[in-house]
Amino acid sequence: MSDNHGGPVRYTGGQIAMIIFGSIMLLPGACALVFFVGGMWEMVSKGQSFGPIDPIMQMVLAVWVISFAITAAGVVLIVVARRRARLAADREGTREVTRHEYP
Repeated sequence: MSDNHGGPVRYTGGQIAMIIFGSIMLLPGACALVFFVGGMWEMVSKGQSFGPIDPIMQMVLAVWVISFAITAAGVVLIVVARRRARLAADREGTREVTRHEYP
């Protein structure tokens, strides 16, 4: 069973702001991911092991965790804004919901 939603979904100003701020909050995670992959690539290419972590690496890991937490909050903002817009459109009846059942 699949839902096909027709018609436009209208976003309120608050929902648009949530999507914009959520999109901005995705940037720290993207940067952290690029540096994480680059750092791991460098460690592997130099043949370094993943043994005891020095204090600087611990701080870098803390920054990565914080960056990914900010990114997760951005994803939540975007998902919540989109769901609220869809729910509001369904309640108002501005979107048609059709269900196709396949045998």
